[in-house]
Amino acid sequence: MREFEVNVSPGRYQEIVSGVRTFLLVKRGRYEVNDKLTLREKKGDLLTGRNVQVQITDIYSGEPCSSEFSIVSFQILFPATEPRIPVAVFMQQFNNFCELRREHEALKESI
Repeated sequence: MREFEVNVSPGRYQEIVSGVRTFLLVKRGRYEVNDKLTLREKKGDLLTGRNVQVQITDIYSGEPCSSEFSIVSFQILFPATEPRIPVAVFMQQFNNFCELRREHEALKESI
């Protein structure tokens, strides 16, 4: 197992940490199954400081990949630097916020 650092765009980074994207197109022969990648968000020429660690679970090099590229699948090993909360917890907090805001607006109108 080897470790690498790879820069990704903000859009791609967000897709990865949200779980929408679980693969990358990479140069063929560079990585092996079980290699660890630290995916670093890079905006223009600057690193943003956000990163996530993943481990390669599969490598595909057949069609439609060209002879130069492979598709690597991965799983997230270490949480992104921005902690995510479960959807149910977020919705409960959001609903509480909305209720407090409605109460605040009603109080303002009554004064």
